[in-house]
Amino acid sequence: MKRYFFAVTALALAGGCSTETDDLQIEDAPQANDTEVEERDRFIESALDEGKQALSNEEYAEAIDHFQIVLDAEHSTNEALDLLALAQSTDTFTEAIVEEDWHTALEERSNLEDTSHYNLIESNVQADMQRLDEYENHVDQIDEEIENLYSLYDPDDSESIPDDSFLEQSTDVLTMPDITDEQEQEVQELISAAEAREEEIEEEIEEVEEETEQAESENESEEDERNAISLVMDEVDYDSDEMVIQYMYNGLDDDGYHRVQVVESVTPEGEDQATHTATLGHYLVDLETDEVHSEFDDD
Repeated sequence: MKRYFFAVTALALAGGCSTETDDLQIEDAPQANDTEVEERDRFIESALDEGKQALSNEEYAEAIDHFQIVLDAEHSTNEALDLLALAQSTDTFTEAIVEEDWHTALEERSNLEDTSHYNLIESNVQADMQRLDEYENHVDQIDEEIENLYSLYDPDDSESIPDDSFLEQSTDVLTMPDITDEQEQEVQELISAAEAREEEIEEEIEEVEEETEQAESENESEEDERNAISLVMDEVDYDSDEMVIQYMYNGLDDDGYHRVQVVESVTPEGEDQATHTATLGHYLVDLETDEVHSEFDDD
């Protein structure tokens, strides 16, 4: 770049520019002679050529410097402006690919492909363009896999239940290359919803099991009650035309025996109501051995 310094200065002086006045209008400056014009044109052409060569050599920062010098010397040309924009976009694009900044890479790809000088760097960025295409393909594949996850478990469907295949596939999706932050967040939220649904299902199952166990226990208790009373009825014989015998189950004693109380109610003939009630006995029943004995029998 040092060889441009003198040329730029000479052009500035020939154009009447002052180092103290940056805003001097071109039309107010003395006209350069033919020799100076030719020298300026050669200088600009050389800077453009070297900038293009730097582009071809993938030296984008150097190319930017060359094109900026042209703009500084000639104020502006469409070609120099386009080439400078191309060099800047290419530099940003290639750096974004290295850093996997896909959002920036996608933006700069559009800028590159819209430039009139894209052919200058097309071969240089071919591999990066292919990598960006690969990234987009991966993102599309991940979108398809996420859609498939919803077919396995839909949190908006109260009847939907996540299974092992959902958990396995959702974990696989999170390990897919080039998954975006948005996709990862969506999968994580779906997994969280599935885990919450599994907890609900487990609670529902536990509740059903408790209710079933309680019902079975109640049925077993009722059956024990019937069996204990039946054994007492077989063991003792109370029969009278005037007596009504009632068998009352009183639960278990401290030793685990079933307690049955026998009560008589006497209704004399011709009477509507019992005139006498009395306890005939208290019995303990061992359902394991079918033994019955009086609760207050010392033997």
